[in-house]
Amino acid sequence: MLVSHGVLDQAGLEPEGQETIYTAAGAVKMRNFRATIGLSTGNYDVHVASSDMPKDLRFQVLLGRNVLDLVELYALGKSKVVCIRDP
Repeated sequence: MLVSHGVLDQAGLEPEGQETIYTAAGAVKMRNFRATIGLSTGNYDVHVASSDMPKDLRFQVLLGRNVLDLVELYALGKSKVVCIRDP
């Protein structure tokens, strides 16, 4: 999970360290944090990485495999329907 610096600052989370994140642009070292996120299926303890995201983006959080692997997620693009459930 990738979260903007601003969101992490607002949440008052303290970094646990750094890790290397591999992106399409190559390897980048990022601060990592431990956080609990709430989804409609419940609360999940996850690791998140901090990133400089442009403030004009419509989102400030990107869900990663570490979160997506905890739930079953179905997206029906043409219908604009997203379903999430705890397996």
